Amino acid sequence: MTYFRMQLLSHGTGPLAPGHLAMPPPEVAWLSPTPTRRTARPGATAVWQQLAGLFGYRVRPEAGATLDTVVTLIDATMHGMVMMALATPGMATHRTTAAPFGAAAPEEWSLPALGIAGIAAAFLEPDPAIEWDSERLAQVRQALTEVTPPEA
Repeated sequence: MTYFRMQLLSHGTGPLAPGHLAMPPPEVAWLSPTPTRRTARPGATAVWQQLAGLFGYRVRPEAGATLDTVVTLIDATMHGMVMMALATPGMATHRTTAAPFGAAAPEEWSLPALGIAGIAAAFLEPDPAIEWDSERLAQVRQALTEVTPPEA
């Protein structure tokens, strides 16, 4: 039984047969909870730290969380959406019109986008130490122009 089949079965589609529990292959080992990995994937927190810093956000001090906690929740949400979409493919393409988080107008949102944005809105806030002057805006624009999209 593959690791992915095991995960699919463990998410409500049926019981696991005895003796079919296996460790995930090395390329997906980070998906498995282990004594040494209880938080976000390696490197994911660093990426979110860069994005939050670039756009002037920080973790809310009263949240009692770290950025690693936020990224772990986002990873878990995405992992759950992927697992559920295996059994309910329409979830991957479902869109809803909403104006969450104080948006000025309703827009089309995917379920994963709503989940991730909800977690981010709950834990992140504008960093009051950042001054949004013309120099800061120029730095952000420059950083965004330097981003190289992956080759298709």
